[in-house]
Amino acid sequence: MRYRFLGSSGLLISRITLGTMTFGAPDWGCNEQEAHAILKRFLDGGGNLIDAADVYAGGRAEEIIGAFLQEIPREQVVLASKC
Repeated sequence: MRYRFLGSSGLLISRITLGTMTFGAPDWGCNEQEAHAILKRFLDGGGNLIDAADVYAGGRAEEIIGAFLQEIPREQVVLASKC
């Protein structure tokens, strides 16, 4: 995985961001178990930047991410969220 600094903040982020728009979307997305597997695989591959928004799957995506974050050291992830 390649990384870059986020502006002048000193925060090192992966150059690939994992989008979570499909997490918890009942008709065309993935369920919580599948989303957690995707998140784990992304982190195992060296990624650390996760994109979320309060509107993804009606807020369900952020709930799924929140449950996953309880299982890992929080400093492993940079979470970018929009509202």
